Amino acid sequence: MAYPLRFGLKASGQSISIEQLRGCWRVAEEAGFDHLWDFDHLASIGPNGPDKPIYEGWALQAAMAEATSRVRIAIASAGSANRSRSSSLCSRRSAPISTGATTG
Repeated sequence: MAYPLRFGLKASGQSISIEQLRGCWRVAEEAGFDHLWDFDHLASIGPNGPDKPIYEGWALQAAMAEATSRVRIAIASAGSANRSRSSSLCSRRSAPISTGATTG
């Protein structure tokens, strides 16, 4: 069975404005990318360590869904994998992204 080659883009939500990220996601979708990724780090990484601004990963996925219409969205390094967030919190956070509901 042949599997199609798919392309994705990971745009980290740190040291960047939400407007810049939305533009990046839209360009990627228009260019034909199949999926978009962010991460769920609880602090920024790289030079200057945790002092850089960073978006919360699950909220950023909701922004991805709002800004795009075709691409699949995903989160890399979800917090439950490293025990920084409980599994129930992660599942509650992900539900509104796929259903469009709020968690009230």
